[in-house]
Amino acid sequence: MTLARTLAALFLLVLAAHLSHASGQSPTKLSIAIQAGNKYSRKEMRVHRFLWTNWQRRRTATAEVTFFGIDAGNIYTVSLKRNAGAHWIVEEYMRHYQAVGPGSTDNKLVASGVALRRFRLRSGAFAVQLVTGDGKTVPLFD
Repeated sequence: MTLARTLAALFLLVLAAHLSHASGQSPTKLSIAIQAGNKYSRKEMRVHRFLWTNWQRRRTATAEVTFFGIDAGNIYTVSLKRNAGAHWIVEEYMRHYQAVGPGSTDNKLVASGVALRRFRLRSGAFAVQLVTGDGKTVPLFD
């Protein structure tokens, strides 16, 4: 690729990012669907990276992960935000849904914490855990 084409492609990427931000689309929201049973899949690792990056930059962010099966699943929502005292907090909610029966349940608070902590998986990749106010770690999406 020539230098001119490279610069043109880079300009278009920057312009597209600027236009999507100006149009009200937030770069700090991520929503992904994953087939149930695929713990630490590539898609889930994308969510962990997204949360860790936004946590380090102290940016408000929301990640929604849907683990789906044939007729039921769980939707996890993790939010990074400031509380009323201007302290950063992490909250994880879970909602169950199913095709037959009562349908969907209300959001249930799974865990609330004061930080995220990275840990290394056997594969060498990193994932994040929620750190509670008393220092305990809680795995996300469990």
